[in-house]
Amino acid sequence: MKTQISHIEASEYSEITWYNGYTSNIAGEDIIRSEGISIIFGLEHVIEQVLEQDVDHSRGLFRQWLQRLIEWENSSHQNKLYLIGCDIGKGIVPIDSRHRSLRDLVGWCYQDIVERADRVDVIWYGINQRLK
Repeated sequence: MKTQISHIEASEYSEITWYNGYTSNIAGEDIIRSEGISIIFGLEHVIEQVLEQDVDHSRGLFRQWLQRLIEWENSSHQNKLYLIGCDIGKGIVPIDSRHRSLRDLVGWCYQDIVERADRVDVIWYGINQRLK
């Protein structure tokens, strides 16, 4: 997976599609149906949608969803996948057990993404740091 979008030349691709994890149920469906660039942002909320589907199997469900996205990306040289999420693992540990579970799951899912990604960048205060 490609994870930096700052140097995309739109004319190189047939389509650029943004998917909003904050307002859409992205985890519950196959969202990508066309060639081009697909950018999914609000990834922590997509992971929360997976947690709501099945608490006991949420990481496995996320991995299956991620695998479908990777297969789509690999199906054509025109396909590029960008995933954008917020780090919710810093700061005070939540008192509510559901929020703690979400925080843990997001961290594990991000580890799964990083393992499969070609490139990983962290952006903090607008400063880019390439991790992989």
